[in-house]
Amino acid sequence: MDIERLDRLFTKLTEYSALFISGGFLFASVLYVSAHVFARYIRNPIPGTANYVAVFMIPICYFGLAYVWFKKGYVVVDILQSRLKGKTLWGFQFTFAMLTFVCFLALFWYGGVQESLRVIANHQRIAEQTTVHSPVWPWLIMLTTGAFMMVVRAALDLVRMIRTRQVIPDEREVD
Repeated sequence: MDIERLDRLFTKLTEYSALFISGGFLFASVLYVSAHVFARYIRNPIPGTANYVAVFMIPICYFGLAYVWFKKGYVVVDILQSRLKGKTLWGFQFTFAMLTFVCFLALFWYGGVQESLRVIANHQRIAEQTTVHSPVWPWLIMLTTGAFMMVVRAALDLVRMIRTRQVIPDEREVD
């Protein structure tokens, strides 16, 4: 399989996970908070709402990261980058992509894989002091998966930059 085809397939995967997983958890979070607010008016609030809404942010954020990176939806320091041209711009973007790759690789391995194994081994749960006793491992696996998707996206961009010697385009199309 060539790198371009892999890139297109991975981009579709990130697009659908951003749409369905991130969007689904965002919708569920809105419904959950709405139900909590409604229940509060009848004097019976839903316990653990803050805990669940907080962990809902993991799939909302992490499953959309690789797609946002692909679409260049992140904040760019235009005051600096707009002044760069040619090899200097390429070097700046390559360095930024490499730092992103290294940071998310560390997050994937240490914050995701290592922490998931520890949590699963210890049977840890969210907010054990409250009435909520949800396991932590599903959320850590989502963090690990999202971080891995970001590692792959950064690696694909680095490979493309090395092969073509071109900067990351401002607008990319999804097939």
